[in-house]
Amino acid sequence: MSKIKIKVVRLWNAFIDIIRATLPQDTNEKKIFLFSFVFYFLLGVFWLFHVSPDNGFTLLGYDTYEYTIGEFLIPYKALFFKLRHPLMAFWLFPVSMLAYLPEWLFGIASVLPVFTIAANLAMALSTSLVWRICRLMNPSSFYGNLVCTGVYFSFAQIIILSFAVESFPFSSLALLSYISYVWLSRNKADVYSDNLFFAIISGITITNGLKFVLAQYVVERKRDGVLKRVFNSSFLFLFFTSIAVLVAVVRWVFLIRPASPDVSLVSLLLGDSMNYVIHYDFFQWFKVVGYNFFVSPILLCVDAINFEGFDFSEKVLENLSLWAIPLFLFYGSLLLSLWINRKKQLVHVFLCFLVVDVLVHLILGYGLNEGHIFSAHWLFMFPVLLAMLSNLFRSVIVRNIYYLCLFFFSGVLLIHNLSYIVTGIVNVN
Repeated sequence: MSKIKIKVVRLWNAFIDIIRATLPQDTNEKKIFLFSFVFYFLLGVFWLFHVSPDNGFTLLGYDTYEYTIGEFLIPYKALFFKLRHPLMAFWLFPVSMLAYLPEWLFGIASVLPVFTIAANLAMALSTSLVWRICRLMNPSSFYGNLVCTGVYFSFAQIIILSFAVESFPFSSLALLSYISYVWLSRNKADVYSDNLFFAIISGITITNGLKFVLAQYVVERKRDGVLKRVFNSSFLFLFFTSIAVLVAVVRWVFLIRPASPDVSLVSLLLGDSMNYVIHYDFFQWFKVVGYNFFVSPILLCVDAINFEGFDFSEKVLENLSLWAIPLFLFYGSLLLSLWINRKKQLVHVFLCFLVVDVLVHLILGYGLNEGHIFSAHWLFMFPVLLAMLSNLFRSVIVRNIYYLCLFFFSGVLLIHNLSYIVTGIVNVN
C-alpha cells in the first residue's frame, strides 16, 4: 500500500472516530440530545410555518445559502471559496445535496426546511456535548449538571440559532467536538485528528482557526513546539483551500471576467467579508459592546427576529432594568469560577478562544452589531464554568441552594426568551 493511500485511510479512520466521539455516548446524553432536538425541531417547524422561503434566509443569516450550492448545482460549488467561510461549502456539501435535490428534481420547497433541520441537529448535538463536558468537570452531581445544561438551553441566541440558516450552529458544534475529543476524552490526538479539526474549524469560520492555534500553547508551552504542531496540522486545510482558490481563479478568468469586467479577483475571494467591519463613536461603542457581548446573547429584549438596525428602545431599557441584578450575579459567578479554576487546562483553552473573539469582534469591530449570532462561539463556556464553580461548595445544602438558584434563573429566562421569540416569529412578516 502506497504512503499516500495509508495517510488517506488514516485520515478517514480519524474522521469516523471524531464523528463517533461527537455523537451521544450514553443513555443520558442520548436523552438530552433527543429532548433538545425535538424542542428545536418543533420551534423550527413553527418558524417555517410563519416564514416564506424568500425571507427565511435573510432574516436569520445567509451563510448556508450563499456559501453552499445556491440556486443551482455547478461542479465548482463543492469548493466554493470566500474568505470568511473558506471550506463551508465543502463540509456542508452532503447537507446541500439533501436540501437542493428534491427542489431540482421534483419542485419541492426543501431548501429552507433541510437547512433548518440541520441547524436543529447541530445545536442538539452541541447541547449533549455541553452536558458531557459539565459531567466531566463535575462528576458528583447529575441534577446539578442537568441544571447547568438547562442554563445553556435557555440562552436567547442558543434557541434562535437552533433554527437559523447560519454558519454558527456548525462552527459551535465543531469547537465543542474539538474540546470534548482532544481535551477531555480518552482519545489521543494525533496529526490526523489535528488536521481534520483544523480544516473543519477554520474551514467553516476562518477566524476560529486562530483559536486552534492559540489552544496549542496550552499543550506545547514552548513556541517551537507550537509552531511545529500547527504546521503539521495545517496540511489538509491548505490542500483543500488551495484547490478552492484555484477553482475560484479559473472561474474568474473564464466565466466572471468576460461577463463582468469590473469584478476583481480580490473582491471575488473576499466577498462581502470586509463590509462587516463596523466603527462607532466612543460612547456608542460602549453601548453596542455592552448589549451585543453581555446582554443579547443571553436575554432577548426585543420581540423581533430580524436584529439589524437595533436601537435602545423603551422596551429594551425596561428589560435591562428588570434583569440587571440577575445578569450581574450571573456574570459575577462566571468571573468567580474563572478565578478559582484559573490553573485548569480547560479554562486556559476557554480563555484562548475568548481572546480571539474579543480581538476579532470587540477590538477590530468585525460584526460588532451581530452578537446575536457570533456569541455561539463562547456561550457554551458559561454552563461549564457554572458546573466547575459548584465544586467550590463543600456543603450539600449550599450546593443545592446554588443549583436551585440556577434552576430558577434558567426557567424564568427560558420562559422570557421563548415568549419574545414566539411573538417575533408570529409577527415576522
